[in-house]
Parts: sequence; C-alpha cells; structure tokens
Amino acid sequence: MSSNFTGKIMLLFIPFALIVFFVFSRLQTTQALNVRPAEIVTMPETSKTEMVANFQVSVSPVATQEISTATTQPSLFPPLDEFIHQVADGQAGDVSGLYIQGITALKIVQQPAGNLGYIDQNEGTATQFQSANAFGAIGLLAHNFLAGRDFFHIQTGQDIILVHGDGSIQHYRASIIADYQRLTPTDLRSNFLELASSQQLTADQLFGKFYKKAHHLILQTCIENNGNPDWGVRFIDGIPVQ
Repeated sequence: MSSNFTGKIMLLFIPFALIVFFVFSRLQTTQALNVRPAEIVTMPETSKTEMVANFQVSVSPVATQEISTATTQPSLFPPLDEFIHQVADGQAGDVSGLYIQGITALKIVQQPAGNLGYIDQNEGTATQFQSANAFGAIGLLAHNFLAGRDFFHIQTGQDIILVHGDGSIQHYRASIIADYQRLTPTDLRSNFLELASSQQLTADQLFGKFYKKAHHLILQTCIENNGNPDWGVRFIDGIPVQ
C-alpha cells in the first residue's frame, strides 16, 4: 500500500519537475538575449600614442578625439576671407590671426606688458611672444592641450598665413619642425636635448636658434610625455614667402 502510494507521488512529481525546469530554462535564455553588448564586455579606456622624432608621446583620449575632429572636418574652420573679417581690428601694426588651411584658424592675443610667461587659456587662440619682437621675429605660443595640439599636424613645406590687423596677409612656409626634451623637467631654464640629433643646448641657445631670426614666424608648444605636460618643446620655423 505504502509502496504503491509512493510510486504514484513520484509519477506526479516527475512531470511537475520537467515543467519547472523548462520554464526556468526559457527565463534564463530570455534574460541573456536582453543583455546589451556594453553589459557583456566593458572596454577599458585607453590612451593613444603618437611618434615624435622616434619618441612615443602620449595623447589623452579626449585630445585625440579633438584632433581627429579638427583635421577630418575642415568645414569647422571658416573660409580665409571670412576669418580675416573676424579677426582684423583695423590696426596695421598688429598681428591678429593665424590660418592654416584644414588645420587651424586662431585668433592672436598679446601678453600683458612684462609678463613673458603668459599664454592665453582660451580655446582657439595663440599668444604673441613679446621677447621675439626685439629680434624682428614673430613668436606665437599655444598650450598643447588647447590650440597647440594643432601644431602637431603641421608638416614641413606647409603654407602658414599670418593675418594683420588691417586685413592684409603674409604667407610663410614651415621650413623646420624640431622637438626638444627638457632635461630637468621642473626647471624652465633647463638644458634641452634635440631629439633628432641628440645635441644639447642651453635655454639661451635654444631661444637664439629660433627667435633671433628677423622676419621669421615661430610657433611654439609643449610636448607631453608620460603624463608630464612640460616634458619637451616643439618649434616650427616659418620663413616668409614673397
């Protein structure tokens, strides 16, 4: 009697267990199909590196995206005639804009009197370096995390246009692009190592090499490496084109 009763219960339990198993399996499958790809695999944020004179120079993901946008969408920059209208201030003696087709269009601002270390913190600007004026050169400074990042897309032979306050323009050709490592990172008067030649120069020698050139246009920005934004310096020497 007891054995028969137990057998009947088992016969009833087996179909019930199969039903529960089937429902549970369907529920698990449905949940798996509803998971978004981002929840299955999370890609870590990575930094990109660029080669500067055979040295790997780190570029943050944000900066990389901004560089890509600036160089792949030239329509972000106005046509030259429109840019001239935007920056001209009517003063013939002023330099008011820097224009490189497809790369950058920058307004030029002045350093406050006596503040030779000042570099404007606004996007879309370069700062005229007072110390270069005494030698008849035009020096333009920009932070590498702002407008200076565009300097890394300039190539030798590139046409660089300087806009004067009265709307007139002067063409320059990028003749030298040189990168230097600051040998004492915390010292702005540090000696420098030219990456291409391994030649060492003092800060004064480096200044003279680029800024004691009458009628030249010099672009300067810092090189970031290993998280140090002041690891080195890039100079671009533009010679006037008649």
